[in-house]
Amino acid sequence: MSSSGVQWEAGAGQPSTDEQVMDAIREGDREALQIIVDRYWARLSGCVQSMVGSPDAAEDVAQQVFVTLWRNRSSWTAGSPPWPYLFRLARNLALDGQKHRRIRDRKAVEIRRLSPKPRLPIEESEYLELRRGLDAALNQLPERRRQAFLLVRIDGLTLAEAADVMGVARQTVANHVHLALMDLRVTLARFIGELS
Repeated sequence: MSSSGVQWEAGAGQPSTDEQVMDAIREGDREALQIIVDRYWARLSGCVQSMVGSPDAAEDVAQQVFVTLWRNRSSWTAGSPPWPYLFRLARNLALDGQKHRRIRDRKAVEIRRLSPKPRLPIEESEYLELRRGLDAALNQLPERRRQAFLLVRIDGLTLAEAADVMGVARQTVANHVHLALMDLRVTLARFIGELS
């Protein structure tokens, strides 16, 4: 029997079916997580690599998939096969990463084009303080709210595109973005006052 109390197959020392492994993960069994990682790592990494074109990026996405699986283990539906969930999550993370990189690269080029002169030390200091405040405020947002805000307001995706990435309805994304803006206005009130 594992530390989670899930009865494993006699003699094998571990769950034999994916469903048993997922049930053990749902109950907090870290050994079961390692079993599912061992079973699906190569397949998942291979699929992701065909999407992102880089073995390192594929492994980063695969790692994030299993971290997300562990974090969301309590919401796992008993009896559900893991592969469709793992693949969908990997696809969304890969697409999300590609969109982030493209948008970030475009913004970096535009910023360099529009800002040929370096900032003065005081401007750099103010910028860094504002950036730290924004990062802290974003990190305080609930995960789905933060994700929706970043996709729409930072990465420039439409509500429909963000809804597709997140796997939720368009209106859900709109609600998350609206609530994130309200939260950020409160958290960043000090900076907003200094700018006005």
